Amino acid sequence: MAALAGTSSASLTTTTTSSHHHHLIILIVTALTLSPLSQSLAPPPPQPQPQSPPPPPPSSSRCVDAATRVPRRCQPDFENAAYGREVIASATCGVSRPEEFCPQPGSPSLLLLLRRRQQQQDQQQHQQQDQQQQHQQQDQQQQHQHQGGQRSDEVARRPLQCQVCDARVPELSHGAELMTDLGGEGGEGGEGGDTWWQSPTMLHGTGQEGHPTTLTLQLGKAFELSYVRLRFVSSRPESVALFKRPHVASVAWQPLHYFSASCAATYGIKPATATAGYDEEEEEEDEEEVPSALCTDQDSDISPLTGASVAFSTLEGRRGAQRFDRSPALQEWVTVTELRVSLDRLNTFGDELFGDPSVLRSYYYAVSQLDVGARCKCNGHGDSCVWRDRRLVCSCHHHTEGDDCERCAPTHHGRPWARATASNAHECLPCECQGLAARCEFDPGAVCPHRARGPLHGLRGQHGGRPL
Repeated sequence: MAALAGTSSASLTTTTTSSHHHHLIILIVTALTLSPLSQSLAPPPPQPQPQSPPPPPPSSSRCVDAATRVPRRCQPDFENAAYGREVIASATCGVSRPEEFCPQPGSPSLLLLLRRRQQQQDQQQHQQQDQQQQHQQQDQQQQHQHQGGQRSDEVARRPLQCQVCDARVPELSHGAELMTDLGGEGGEGGEGGDTWWQSPTMLHGTGQEGHPTTLTLQLGKAFELSYVRLRFVSSRPESVALFKRPHVASVAWQPLHYFSASCAATYGIKPATATAGYDEEEEEEDEEEVPSALCTDQDSDISPLTGASVAFSTLEGRRGAQRFDRSPALQEWVTVTELRVSLDRLNTFGDELFGDPSVLRSYYYAVSQLDVGARCKCNGHGDSCVWRDRRLVCSCHHHTEGDDCERCAPTHHGRPWARATASNAHECLPCECQGLAARCEFDPGAVCPHRARGPLHGLRGQHGGRPL
């Protein structure tokens, strides 16, 4: 019993000692874990990686580089500025009364007439067949045939190539709106289209000396003109002139070009036999000289009798065209708000001198297509033109404003306005008025800083902006 008791006591002592050591180890480990030394030896927690700022959103405007956000020159799309616009003709056939005219052989109007007459004959044949099938009485059939014979005799008495212009009948009308629609771009065989504007004939006074027939196109705002082309259904005029109004408030018409086989006699100008050459020295001397209208004898022949064109380019052969961006004179030369075509003299074979009415009916003006290649003028600071308050204006960028983006916005007169070029957008800079004014005007003599003589007096911005 004593031995058993001793053994039990020893075991209890050993167990107690082991438990004590075990708790001591746990306390030491816990203390080491929570000590500053252990925290310094532990690996640091992961840190969030710095993120680069998001790229700027891409620009939806052509006036700013999409990648660098740097302003750049921008322009509206090149277009046919005449398409869909109203053309005002000083005279149109068939307006006051139906008028007979006789196209020259080979004219598309003659081909159209033959198609119409064939259709009329087919319709008459169908009508006669229907009348026969109705089994009407013999006297009624004879009466109808007699009436039909009278109609056929009336058609036969009229010359084959002659037809009628009547503004009251859509199929027979030839209004000015037909020059700027899609119908005049080309008909069967490329003969100039199935629709055209037409003047009265020489029998009714067209082509008389001193009484031109004019076509006027109003663009509504300034455009930069590249070319004008008229495509004729009739033969081309012997003399035709192009005029422009550069600004909406302009009164006088300025000549652009004369086409004539008799330049000296008709317009008092010697014909230009060749386009002006490119001379760097002359260009430097004459770069600010306003261009003048020339007269050429090209595009004035009576042949071909139909389908020929008269074309004019504003910058072809002009000195300084290679440096158009730096030539205010040429920029003004191509600026157009209204365009006028003056048809001054008909081309004839000379047979009108006999006064034969059938001959006089064969001479008239007829135009199937008027093309005006141009772009809305925004001075390199706008990429489109929009309608605003019933007016066509530029959608301006680069802190510019105005119908043509022709001035800086009131808050951006930090430097003078300038037209954008291929190498420099010339965007307007903000006013630097030290927070004392939001609007300013450019003062080229301003130097910063200036001593103030009052709240705003004498204050200048870094770029020459004077507070308002």
